[in-house]
Amino acid sequence: MDGRSERRRNGRRTGASCAFRLVEGLLRSRDRHLAWRLRRFPGDFRAACRTDDFHTTVLRGVPGHSTRSELLRASVAASLPGGLYLEFGVFRGASLALIAGMVELRDPRARLYGFDSFQGLTEAWNGGETGAFRVSDRPRAPPNADLVVGPFQQTLVPFLAEHGEPVSFLHVDSDTYSSAAFVLSTLSEANRLRQGAVIVFDEYANHRGWWNDGEFLAFQQWVERRAVPFEYLGYLAGAGTVAVKLTAGRGA
Repeated sequence: MDGRSERRRNGRRTGASCAFRLVEGLLRSRDRHLAWRLRRFPGDFRAACRTDDFHTTVLRGVPGHSTRSELLRASVAASLPGGLYLEFGVFRGASLALIAGMVELRDPRARLYGFDSFQGLTEAWNGGETGAFRVSDRPRAPPNADLVVGPFQQTLVPFLAEHGEPVSFLHVDSDTYSSAAFVLSTLSEANRLRQGAVIVFDEYANHRGWWNDGEFLAFQQWVERRAVPFEYLGYLAGAGTVAVKLTAGRGA
């Protein structure tokens, strides 16, 4: 996949066909809340259109899942066995609990590590201010999971010094570009992202400016810079969550 081509494709102006599809769906659903949001935040309409175009062009033929748990289950099952299971962005622990259960079924000996400072976003993102998503009470980790508390920039390198395995499964829910870019580059420099690793990006698309920001931009720049081959495994229908698998090469 050529990352530059993909970014150019998603940087094109919104097509009329997308607008008609969204308006038609809005009229069918009579969703007053959605109608209010599209009037109040025009960027949401643009993001939804470009996400719809992305699903119907780049992700054409890729399995679309109706629930996040279905997508996560398929992604864990498709990942490289015997490595690290990592999540960046725990928040209140809902996805941590889901993934932990799936990991336990696949490999009872494996552990899941959830990284989060619990102090919220380190920069403004998608209309939210610095500190958004701050959690006062840390969630309780499942029996086969551990919390790695602190900023990614302070915790990831020491963690990798103690854990030498490659990454099997990586859930990136950091939202912001800088955090996602740091995670990918740090794991690459440590040679932990190899063929067979699966990465799920929670906020890959479907938010304001996603085609030139956030997790999408961080991943696209990473695969361009490192010449990393990958394939899309699946996506969450009607949302921005996307799973990819590294298909060949060293990934670093």
